[in-house]
Amino acid sequence: MATYTENYQLHQWVPEDDFLRTDFNTDFQKIDTALAGLQTALDGKCRIREGSYNGNGSTSLRTVATSGTPKVLLLSTGSSVFAVLDNGKTVNRVTVINNGFRIEAGSGDPNQSGKTYHFAAFL
Repeated sequence: MATYTENYQLHQWVPEDDFLRTDFNTDFQKIDTALAGLQTALDGKCRIREGSYNGNGSTSLRTVATSGTPKVLLLSTGSSVFAVLDNGKTVNRVTVINNGFRIEAGSGDPNQSGKTYHFAAFL
């Protein structure tokens, strides 16, 4: 006779067991319900967007899109890492803005020509 899994009570048959299509359908419905609940629990939680850009040395403002406004932005130049935590706050010439971040022009800015910069934006 079949036993059942601990968490969702899914069928666990042994070789001698007969089983019915309705058993499978019942199990699939339980799995579907559990996955839907997981999706609901994850909705609205933190998402991460990561990417990189190549510095171009421009003296004008540069905007990088992240498909959402970062709550925390980590930016790595390869030799150093810094974070911007607040929307509108500028750290090391980087400002979090709606749907991305902006790099201010100036010497030592994170847009030096020929350098690759990596970022992780927690949305």
